[in-house]
Amino acid sequence: MKNLNYLCEINHEHIRYLDVRWYNNSGIILLFDTITKEYKSYISGEAVNSGNSEYKDILKIAAHGSTFPIEAAQILFGFDMYEDLTLSQSMYFV
Repeated sequence: MKNLNYLCEINHEHIRYLDVRWYNNSGIILLFDTITKEYKSYISGEAVNSGNSEYKDILKIAAHGSTFPIEAAQILFGFDMYEDLTLSQSMYFV
């Protein structure tokens, strides 16, 4: 998993953006909900890239993407889905 500072400028309220993977013109994002303590993952359709910025593309996936199975995301992103990031990496959740 990337350093959480990578996407911290696009964190929104209680949702923390952790990582993104790009495959051709599709993206898969990994999020962490600090209220429910759950990881969430979404996938875009084809051609999500707007060309403006990765920031806008990630926000578009979060808002309009399809749910991506968290078990598959666990393998793809290599994270422990039972880890509470608000405890283990509290410096990013101030």
